Amino acid sequence: MILWDVDGTLVEVGRGRDDKHRRAVEILGACVIPEQSRQGGKTDVQIITELVRDNNLNLEIIPDALKLLDQLTIEELGQQPLQAAENALSTLSEFSKRGWINGLLTGNTHARAKMKLESAGLLDEISEKFSFDGQEALDRLQLSRGASETLLQSGIGSAVIVGDTPLDIEAARFAGFACVAVATGSFDVDELAKCDPDLLIQDLSIGFNSLTSFIETRFRS
Repeated sequence: MILWDVDGTLVEVGRGRDDKHRRAVEILGACVIPEQSRQGGKTDVQIITELVRDNNLNLEIIPDALKLLDQLTIEELGQQPLQAAENALSTLSEFSKRGWINGLLTGNTHARAKMKLESAGLLDEISEKFSFDGQEALDRLQLSRGASETLLQSGIGSAVIVGDTPLDIEAARFAGFACVAVATGSFDVDELAKCDPDLLIQDLSIGFNSLTSFIETRFRS
C-alpha cells in the first residue's frame, strides 16, 4: 500500500494561485487576514480552524468556510487546471501494474483531493477505498493514525507514505509507516533531509528507480 500526498507530490503547486483558505475565512468573517506562513502538510480543517481562532472569529463559521473552500477550488480549477508532477502518472500506472495499491493520505478535503487529481489526470490511478483525506481529522497525525487502524482492519500490514513536507514524515513515524520524501513542493532537499525520512528523492523522475526499489524491499519484509 502506497499512501500519496497530493499537493507538491502528485500535482504541481502552481504559483500565482489564490490563498483560498484565507479568502474563505475573510469572506465569511468579513475581515482582512494577513498572509500566512507555509502551511504545507496541514489539513484543510486545521488551516481553517487556526485562521478562525487566531483572528477571534466565531468557530461556527468553520463548516461553511470548508464548503466555500471547495467552491473556490472548483472556480480556480475551471480557470487554471492543475498539472501532474513530472512522471507522476507513469509512476502510479507502473505501481498499479505491479499490483501495488495507490491510495491517498492528503490534507485536502475529500472534494478538493478528488477535483485536483481529476484536473491533473491522475484520479483513475487512485484507490478511493484506501484514500484518507483532511476532512477526516483535525491534523495529519490523527489522519495517519486513523489510516493505520483502517489498513490493519483490512489486513494490510505494510504501507509507505510519499509526501513533500516534514509533516508527512512526522505522520508516517506517528503511524508506524515508512516514509519517502519528495523535494517537489515548498521544502527543499536540505530541509527534508533534516527530518530523516527513510528515503529522500529529488522528484518522481530522477528518483523513480530508488523509489521502486525501496517499496519492493518494504513489501517483501
